[in-house]
Amino acid sequence: MTLADALVFIPVLIVALTLHEFAHAWTASLLGDDFARRQGRVSFWPGRHLSLLGTLAFFVLRFGWGKPVPVNLYNFKRPKRDYLLSSLAGPGANLLTIGVCFVLMLLTRWTYHFGPTGAVWMGLAHMMLRLLAVVSAILAVINILPVPPLDGSKIWPCLIPGLKPTLKPRTTWLFLGLLVFMLYTGNLAPIFHAAVKTITAVMPVSEGKRVDYLAKQARAAIAQAEKLLDDGHDAHAADVRARAEVLLSEGLAINPHDGEMRYLRAATRSNLGRHEEALGDIERAIEIRRDDPIYYQWRAHILDALDRPDEARRDRETARALYRVAAQDDAPVPRPPSRPATAPGRSSGRSGRGEEEHAENP
Repeated sequence: MTLADALVFIPVLIVALTLHEFAHAWTASLLGDDFARRQGRVSFWPGRHLSLLGTLAFFVLRFGWGKPVPVNLYNFKRPKRDYLLSSLAGPGANLLTIGVCFVLMLLTRWTYHFGPTGAVWMGLAHMMLRLLAVVSAILAVINILPVPPLDGSKIWPCLIPGLKPTLKPRTTWLFLGLLVFMLYTGNLAPIFHAAVKTITAVMPVSEGKRVDYLAKQARAAIAQAEKLLDDGHDAHAADVRARAEVLLSEGLAINPHDGEMRYLRAATRSNLGRHEEALGDIERAIEIRRDDPIYYQWRAHILDALDRPDEARRDRETARALYRVAAQDDAPVPRPPSRPATAPGRSSGRSGRGEEEHAENP
């Protein structure tokens, strides 16, 4: 796990664990056992609930746990029922957290309705809520397993006659070792995967994620069209390019400020012979990002097709200047454009200058 992943995941895990343990302590206190309250566990402060061993386990197992909430059954009015309710409170809090996350995700799913800057923060908020819902689902599922010290080892004895609700400390440590071994070896992975698959299938999808999906599908279609051109299936390639344009148009309807998708649609429309529409797209892409030489190359190509050679020449000069700046600054050279049926600087078909010429002599 990278540092960036840890900086995102650890706060989410802490929040999920804190809510889980708080629910145990609060419910026990509500039902008459104030043992946890006197120890300061009825608190939203994470430091009250974090376990040193559980925190260290996170860096080894990529999963952790909180400090168990102490409960005295003799303080309950109805020990078996109240012990069951206090044990169910932890997974129940995780399920409630998922519900709250879903509501907030519905509010933050409109990523691009707040301008380019707002979109960054809304996208981050939606991603954090999504992750919190997933972690909460995993906590809820794993905690119903009948393995001490998980909640399931306390829930099931209250439901099945003859089982003891508590175990000796030595026995609990043996089961804890077994649980750690199962986590480390991945034996519980199918349970985690099932929980994640179920929760992600029903959670609200953000505009950002939808646009990413459409862009990925469009790039795949463009790559397929280029392969078809290589194989001589020009008519089929045109159909695939048309499908790519539909995908890109759908994405731009959601986020009209995406310069990369504007560039891709301009290239696609130009390859389909619709140069006027392509020119509008590539000019908007340049407005969004003025330092990409590929955009100027494509506008030059489109202007050539529209019989405007003087403007095309100026764009090629701008592209050369931007490439030189990138080389002097040791900046990464922009990716080559999606190979068109008529590439920048070519008169027809796939003749003329090769793709390798773009980097140094666009």
